[in-house]
Amino acid sequence: MKMKVDILVPYLSGQGGMETVAKKVVEFYSKNQEIEVRLVIPQGTIRKEWISDITNNILYNDSKLKIKLSRNLWGLFYLINYLIFHTRDTDIVIGMSSRLVRIISIYRKVLKKNFLLVSWIHFSIDHEDAVRIKDIKKADYHLAISSGIKRQLVREGISSNKIELIYNPVEKTDESISSSKSDTLELLYMGRVMLDGQKNLRELFLALSRLKISWHLKLVGDGNQMQNAQNLAKELGIKNKIDFCGWLRDPWKQITNVDYLLLTSKYEGLPMVLIEAIERGLPCIAANCPTGPEDIIDERNGYLYEVGNIKSLVNKLIIADKNKYKYQKNTVKNTATKFLEENYFVRLTEFLKEIKKNEGIKHL
Repeated sequence: MKMKVDILVPYLSGQGGMETVAKKVVEFYSKNQEIEVRLVIPQGTIRKEWISDITNNILYNDSKLKIKLSRNLWGLFYLINYLIFHTRDTDIVIGMSSRLVRIISIYRKVLKKNFLLVSWIHFSIDHEDAVRIKDIKKADYHLAISSGIKRQLVREGISSNKIELIYNPVEKTDESISSSKSDTLELLYMGRVMLDGQKNLRELFLALSRLKISWHLKLVGDGNQMQNAQNLAKELGIKNKIDFCGWLRDPWKQITNVDYLLLTSKYEGLPMVLIEAIERGLPCIAANCPTGPEDIIDERNGYLYEVGNIKSLVNKLIIADKNKYKYQKNTVKNTATKFLEENYFVRLTEFLKEIKKNEGIKHL
């Protein structure tokens, strides 16, 4: 008999990493003989393109409600209906937000359901207001996408035996990003344009303004701070060295002649852009924020610097410029091995089987 697993997704934009990973998991197990995974979306999603080709194994609240309170109430009704009528033979329910974990745990008890509840949080617990540890603790087990998040969970009193370090999956590719082969250090930033929030682009611009070597930056992404970013670059006298490319539909197919990808985030969960870069043989320079980069970047594929230390970032850029020809593409690509889908799904499958087995033993 197949194990049945449901993944519950909160209200999302339809363009982010959580949607991508959830979809990958559903698609992988649609061909699996032992485990069946269903996607449940109680509040709907802003954009529906990401689920347009999932025809089976999905429960979707096609809500058109724009007002948050109305959407939340209708989503709660849909969620309760799902728990009552659609979990009779469900073995494991995975909640992708702490709020979902809390609500599911309440109604699991009220409705006397027997499924296991797993939290799957994609953000640093210390930096996201929407992530509440007391709600996460209501789950039986936990998936951690980075070592930093696992440390945060353990610090908050959750047993490490209840946590599986799973990372996130990246698709294997034969693509490689070519190096610049010039005297100019060619740099790439790919992500939301935020000067002072999570993405911390002000730190990057300040460091670049102090850099005395020849450099050029391709900045791929958009956001409501784009004009502010351009204004700051102009004030610092570096705007002519930055290409503000905007949002690109398939950026990796349009990027060539780059030496390093940059990430200056104050916090992350597990920054997939770093993994996607090293899988293409592109080394990285990243802020060693509390969760994520330490799992990805080491001496084989780039440099880490202390968040907020502009001098350190400048020094890493100078060192990187001197060493930009030392990185072999295959060596960098090999550092992405543990994140590849084939290895990711081995870990996830073993985790699901193990917790189901443990629960069965406990009830003997």
